[in-house]
Amino acid sequence: MKAVIQLVEDCVLTIDDSTLPFSEIDKGLFVLLGVDTDDNEADAEKLARKIATLRIFADADGKMNLSCTDEAINGKFMVVSQFTLCGDCSHGRRPNMFAAARPEVAEPLYEHFSKVLNEECQKYNGTSNNYVVNGKFGADMKIKFTNVGPVTFVIESDELK
Repeated sequence: MKAVIQLVEDCVLTIDDSTLPFSEIDKGLFVLLGVDTDDNEADAEKLARKIATLRIFADADGKMNLSCTDEAINGKFMVVSQFTLCGDCSHGRRPNMFAAARPEVAEPLYEHFSKVLNEECQKYNGTSNNYVVNGKFGADMKIKFTNVGPVTFVIESDELK
């Protein structure tokens, strides 16, 4: 499982050329999630736990020392499924997507990742707030956001201990 994580000031997702937002967040993290063919629930849980409290927001001294759910940040997560993260561009000019999980496997893992991410944030903060909003799996989405920093990280579940 692969995640591209971007620190954002705002993020708005629309579907099928609608002018109304399907989902949106203010300050927080925009997460693109790619599910590989060999991924499972344990990978989703490991990655969600890591991202929930990843300290990449600046503190008062300008050091990356705060997580999205720290009280000083009070951010949210926008999670969007992105199968092209699993594309292989090493041969030829057309990426192959053989490593991307089929939708019937990827969608439940994407949903499980989002559920665990939200539960981890709730546990961390001791609240029942909803910290995660999603795109719509398989939809034609348009996403506008303001990247801060820019701060962008790529994390793969098989690299986590």
